[in-house]
Amino acid sequence: PPRSTLFPYTTLFRSDHTSYETSIPESTRVNLRFFSLQATDEDDDENGQIVYEITEGNELDKFGILPDGQLYLKSELDREQQAYFSLSVTAKDGGNPPRFSTVSVVVYIIDENDNKPQFQGNEPVSNFAFLLHFTC
Repeated sequence: PPRSTLFPYTTLFRSDHTSYETSIPESTRVNLRFFSLQATDEDDDENGQIVYEITEGNELDKFGILPDGQLYLKSELDREQQAYFSLSVTAKDGGNPPRFSTVSVVVYIIDENDNKPQFQGNEPVSNFAFLLHFTC
């Protein structure tokens, strides 16, 4: 987003993006870092220090964000349960009052062949009678 004319030193994500998309396989290992966000703030000292937080879309606590803005996986994924997650990530500075910017990050889960075929139903197969006739 463009810089505010009222607050010229507000926290901003680098680039003019207000949303991002990424994809990860459902077999992604827990704790793996898979996407990096970076915000900038031109203020000095604590006013320029940035803290990242996932503020929406993480109700199942599947994702975390490190102090450097890297998203990582906190628990296993299952594409059959959820195909994507729409996260909001906020970068907030240390000012008083703090300034912040928020971006959307959509994480698509790539399906993998992790389920075996299963037969449906538990009904027994009908009985069949055979008559065999042999001649010599």
